[in-house]
Amino acid sequence: MVLLNFGAVFAQDYHASCSDSYLQNKYFNAGESVYTYNLKGLSMYLNDIRTDQPELYARLQPRYSKMKNRQTGAIVSFCAGSVIGSALIVSAFDYSPGFTAGGDIKNDMNSGKIIAGGVVFLSGLVTSLFLYPKESDFFDFINNNNRNTKGDKLQLNIGVGMIESKATGLSFALRF
Repeated sequence: MVLLNFGAVFAQDYHASCSDSYLQNKYFNAGESVYTYNLKGLSMYLNDIRTDQPELYARLQPRYSKMKNRQTGAIVSFCAGSVIGSALIVSAFDYSPGFTAGGDIKNDMNSGKIIAGGVVFLSGLVTSLFLYPKESDFFDFINNNNRNTKGDKLQLNIGVGMIESKATGLSFALRF
C-alpha cells in the first residue's frame, strides 16, 4: 500500500502519524552473543563454536558451505548475465554511418543480437534469484543447529522500530 502525505497542506498530526516507517531488523542470538541474519552472521557463529563444539561445527559447516556456494553462484550468474547481455545489446548497434555496396542506407541495428542480449541478461537475473539462499535455508540452518546442540539454542529475533519523518512537504511511505 502506498500512502501519499501532504503534511504541510493538511494537519500536522496526520502527517506525523502517517509518515512513520517500520523497520525490521532480523538477527539471531545464541546465549549472550548476537549475530546478523545473513551469511556473515552464520560465519561468525561457526567461528565462535569451532573450538567449543567441534562436532556441532562439523555438522553445520557443510550446510553453511552450500549456502555460501549458492550465494557466490548467484552473484557470478547475475554479473555474467548482465555483462554479456549488455555487451550483446550494445554490439547490436552499428555506430558507423554509411551506405551499403548497393547504395542503400546501412541497417544500424541487429535485432537478433538485441533479443539475444535481453535473453542472456534476464537469464542471468532469473538464475541468480533462483540460486541465492532463501530464508528457508537460514531457518533450516537454525533448526539443524537447535536439534543437534545441547547448549544454548539459536533464537531468531525481529526488531521492529519506527522512524518519524521530518518532511514538511510531499512524502511517500510504503507499507506492506
